[in-house]
Amino acid sequence: MWRDGPNGPLDDTAAWASNELLVACGAEIGDVAVGRLGQKMGDVGKAVRLAGRVFRAGSVVETVAAAFGDERARLSVFGGAKRAPFPIWWEWELELTPHLEKRMEDRDFTEVDLRLMLEHASSYRAGVSEGRFTVETRLRGRAWEVVVEPDEVEHLLVVVTAYGVDR
Repeated sequence: MWRDGPNGPLDDTAAWASNELLVACGAEIGDVAVGRLGQKMGDVGKAVRLAGRVFRAGSVVETVAAAFGDERARLSVFGGAKRAPFPIWWEWELELTPHLEKRMEDRDFTEVDLRLMLEHASSYRAGVSEGRFTVETRLRGRAWEVVVEPDEVEHLLVVVTAYGVDR
């Protein structure tokens, strides 16, 4: 099934093209982590960047959650009309710095909270330090910023710190 954008019509006849065909058309393929339940249900763990948009396979688990009213569930579009697509490093595995781990304790948030903040980020911008980016997001109804630094060699997204923002 396919949904073009969060409010688009649901097409139950659509399916993913093969990776070979997508690459031949100029797309980039990125992996998306699939949880244990998703693996058992056969979820597809890939994102596709094509023509400036990033698409993600509909998750069986997220689709069922959406049917039961979970507003956080997403069916297909990663980015899309609500925000500009994030760079390819957005899909890389996270590495948490010791500084971040200390701040998590000080600022009362967990790795699960951090991953949710990154999952639901609204935008990002170049950071103060070269090579770093500031991600704008929310946690518990408050604005937060998460500072990340892509490691191009190891293909890791290093999370430097995160903090609540008073606006």
